[in-house]
Amino acid sequence: MRASRVVASVLTGAALVLGVAASPASAADGWQATADADDSTFGQHPYECDDFAGGEACFQPYGEWFWVRDLSADNLPVAMVWSYSDDFGSRQGVAFDTLGKARGWTHLNKSFEEYGSLFWQVCSVTSVAKKQINWNSCSDGQSSIT
Repeated sequence: MRASRVVASVLTGAALVLGVAASPASAADGWQATADADDSTFGQHPYECDDFAGGEACFQPYGEWFWVRDLSADNLPVAMVWSYSDDFGSRQGVAFDTLGKARGWTHLNKSFEEYGSLFWQVCSVTSVAKKQINWNSCSDGQSSIT
């Protein structure tokens, strides 16, 4: 009888851990389109940026905003490919801009635990529908502590 209680406790604990791991924040990761932004709001807080010939991406730690801007009128979307990790696990995703060079800055708000590590690169996208990044186009990347 005691062994069945131990097994039940272990299974309950595992279910709680899985429930935490499948949090709404992680469920919202993956490929996400950035939204149109007013260019005048860019630069109101410190940013860390990275770029390549076709685009630019910045991370704003205050508020945890991703900013993406297409710099080339080649009709290829630009993306901020990111990965985040902390003591509790890791997450990754792609924030992509399909609005084009003429639109200017686009943004996406994320939410991360404090004191995690974020790494990102800005790349061109071959196909949003097929979720294909042109890895040869990517910048060297940037790291930040949230």
